[in-house]
Amino acid sequence: MLGSSRGMDLPNNLQGVWNNDNKPAWECDIHSNINIQMNYWPSENTNLSECHLPFLHYIAAEALKENGSWQQIARKENNRGWAINTQSNI
Repeated sequence: MLGSSRGMDLPNNLQGVWNNDNKPAWECDIHSNINIQMNYWPSENTNLSECHLPFLHYIAAEALKENGSWQQIARKENNRGWAINTQSNI
């Protein structure tokens, strides 16, 4: 966590920034399910709150996208608010 999200703008992904494969598993993207949550579980308990910030900023940015795609996904399922796809990329 320290090497992949401290002082960076993006949350860490499933493979980390060190993957040098051209076709990495899971495309080295951000999975908005339990995977990304598990990456950040220890951050608050270990007094590394600053490492948690890229993940929180990512969630806020996705929820407030101007094109409204996340609101459209939620409405399609008869939900209020917003939703996010499992796989996302930068």
